[in-house]
Amino acid sequence: MSAIPTPRWILTMNSRLLVTALCLAATFNPAFAETPDLATIARVSGTPEIPGLKLVWLAPWGEVSKAHPWRNIIVHQTEGPASSARGGALEQAKNPTRRGVTVWVETDGTVYWAVAENLVPTHGDGANRHDNKYIDNGPTFHQVIGTNSIGVEFAGNYPDVTRGPTDAQIAAWRILVRVLRARYGPLDTGVTHEHMLNRVTVLLTDQHMKVTASDGKVTEPSGRAGDVTMGARVKHIEENLNDHPFEVVAVELKR
Repeated sequence: MSAIPTPRWILTMNSRLLVTALCLAATFNPAFAETPDLATIARVSGTPEIPGLKLVWLAPWGEVSKAHPWRNIIVHQTEGPASSARGGALEQAKNPTRRGVTVWVETDGTVYWAVAENLVPTHGDGANRHDNKYIDNGPTFHQVIGTNSIGVEFAGNYPDVTRGPTDAQIAAWRILVRVLRARYGPLDTGVTHEHMLNRVTVLLTDQHMKVTASDGKVTEPSGRAGDVTMGARVKHIEENLNDHPFEVVAVELKR
């Protein structure tokens, strides 16, 4: 990556779950509601206009059947001044397999698609870990890795590296994630993940979860869209108990 990722998100999505957090992995959701137009656009080749997105194509889509078999989405946030996403995307386009990601998102919400979807940039393996002796994450170990996880980069929070993504970046992400799901889904893998720092979470949808902590304790938190909560350091695995995808933004605090 061109800069130190602070904070870094990994997203977990399965057929019933979408969680956004500091370290989290995302799988594509077959049941996510799409408008017919967006679902159709997401399967075309070339450089389509996507409603609601300002998208700069540095590498056009090919035939979706020939795309790399992406299974997950790994999202990073890196230090860097405003407008640094453009520079990072241009460098990535020149050397597609260098350390970096396929998609870069600027502070104003501009999305740069930098790498042909059949090529694999080098980036972190995210949730590829097998270090939890209380919860068996063997089924997901070696599954959420750089070679099967398309990367998305949010840039532009320097010099205040504790600042989260901008409103424009979040708005772009809400559309982009639907496009990625519609183009590359469906799959239904979830992962155990760890929050190393305290965090602030904002519910984007209603919540009803089953959460199993590393000590085996099970809770069923619930909430309404718009609720804001604080969370402490924890390692856990989550299951969405609603009949619709669950979305949450979690920002882990360095201080």
